[in-house]
Amino acid sequence: MTIAIISDIHANAVALDSILTDIERDSVDQIICLGDIAGTGPQPVRTLEHLQELECPVVLGNVDETLLDPPSNDSLDEFTDADQNFAEIDAWCADQLSAAHKSFIQSFDSTLEFELPDGIRLYCYHGSPRSHSEEVHATTSEERLDELFENVDAHLLAGGHTHFPFIRRYQGMVLLNPGSVGLPYVWNRDVEGYRNPPWAEYAVITGDPKSLQVELRRCPLDVTAVVESALESDMPHARWWTEGWQPSQ
Repeated sequence: MTIAIISDIHANAVALDSILTDIERDSVDQIICLGDIAGTGPQPVRTLEHLQELECPVVLGNVDETLLDPPSNDSLDEFTDADQNFAEIDAWCADQLSAAHKSFIQSFDSTLEFELPDGIRLYCYHGSPRSHSEEVHATTSEERLDELFENVDAHLLAGGHTHFPFIRRYQGMVLLNPGSVGLPYVWNRDVEGYRNPPWAEYAVITGDPKSLQVELRRCPLDVTAVVESALESDMPHARWWTEGWQPSQ
């Protein structure tokens, strides 16, 4: 059985379409989504509805929850300028969604556990098993991981949230972050800041517990189409949002 793990689509239907085209070529048996579907981007409705069509299991992300209960304008005063912009984009995304869309988001689980046909136990979450807002990194200490994964028993642990892909070993388990489908990050030395590269990210799992294979993948992304989708929408701060995207190579 072959499993594709996707996460952090962030209302970027162009990127989701690119990933799904890539996945279809490999005849993947199952897609699992780790959350943050329809916020922080220009295509919330199209993205959410496309995910509904997949009928795949979905974990609730922190931005998914924000769409159900956006912050008040008063609380935005405590945010940085960038965080205010993202919060206003998320509020706009929430306004685009119908009651049925929000009901679908409410159906997402905080964590998911799978016993795969090959005997692999897979445990999925967004930020950590305890909270969709906690972060797990490739450099997170073993002591911290002991706190976050207390009482979790699996062959493979899969979470998103940080938008940085990695694979590492932890107490005989494999710890995975597939990166971000719709809002990947890379450090750009020229500007001393993070930028969105011209690709979309996901992961593929194959094998059995004794020969488990986990592969991080990226597929080319049409950045021009991403930028056009934002500028043609009425999303607030659309031009600011597009400035983070690096041109396709």
